[in-house]
Amino acid sequence: MKIKILLSFLFFFLINTNLQSDSVEIISDNIKILNNGKILNAINSKAIVEEKDLILESIKLKYIKENEQIFLEDNVVFTDNLQNLKIKTDKAEYKKIDDIIKTKGPTKIDYGTNYEILSSNLIYDRKLKEIYSNRETTIKDLDGNIYNIQDNFKLNILKDIITTKKISVIDSKNNIYYFENAKINLSNKEIAGRELKIDFVDDYFGSSKNDPLLKGRSATSNDKQTKIFKTVFSTCNTENKSCPGWEIETEEFTHDKIKKTFNYKNSWIKLFGKEIFYLPFFSHPDPTIKRKSGFLPPTYANSSNYGNWINIPYFKAIDIDKDVTLKPRINLDDKFIFQSE
Repeated sequence: MKIKILLSFLFFFLINTNLQSDSVEIISDNIKILNNGKILNAINSKAIVEEKDLILESIKLKYIKENEQIFLEDNVVFTDNLQNLKIKTDKAEYKKIDDIIKTKGPTKIDYGTNYEILSSNLIYDRKLKEIYSNRETTIKDLDGNIYNIQDNFKLNILKDIITTKKISVIDSKNNIYYFENAKINLSNKEIAGRELKIDFVDDYFGSSKNDPLLKGRSATSNDKQTKIFKTVFSTCNTENKSCPGWEIETEEFTHDKIKKTFNYKNSWIKLFGKEIFYLPFFSHPDPTIKRKSGFLPPTYANSSNYGNWINIPYFKAIDIDKDVTLKPRINLDDKFIFQSE
């Protein structure tokens, strides 16, 4: 049979000890009162702190009246209705005066409906609205992105912002983003950080022999775009040297996730460390695009009949199975030929 006890009422009438008017309500299968009413042990229990809008559940519960501290073990669940989060662990304590929850060992947080946080030895300061830990932490969202925090982190619940020194993010396509001194806005999934490195999947740019890598000084990223400053990018395998040592060094790189394009500003194309060609701006489709309208590489040639000429083809993707290629040939002696496929 379940036993329900309102602690302020129980202690006042049984042991004539004054308590604050605020109460902790205990519901349990088995309750033992020890040390002249100063300690309460309960089995299969639920503690309700109504003024805090907090519910604590566990197999074993120990309540110390003097400092209003609750110790919990086995299948521990904290339900914070104010912040819409739930904490699950096997061992924890709650100090009502400070309104602080501390967990020991592996801990899972269901943060709203969009995020799952896996960590250990967490501290949740409900007054400051902050959760922090100095242990490795993994955060998963509904889109399949995984955020791996290497050491400590702090989550500001009011702003929905996580700050950490080192983090790696694995997106739904298994590309890995490394950030230092990062801030993550969980509301809009925007990440800002320094010393970014992106380790793309090897075949992301068409060949499994590649080892595509992008580095930048600082970056911001959200669902619409990733912007990186002072960027160096190459698809070459840097270990096996299976392709020429080329790279693009650019002042500002933007991945437009809506238009699915890579955009570069003030860039140098470098070959074996030497600056070869400068481009104030250029762009190309990202690797998820298989067919996209645009100009193809131009060709220059000459013949005895037509003289010197340049061909500037344009590819138009009409549909998934239809396209047209326009090939205007411009001669230097004012002749013009137009071809198409």
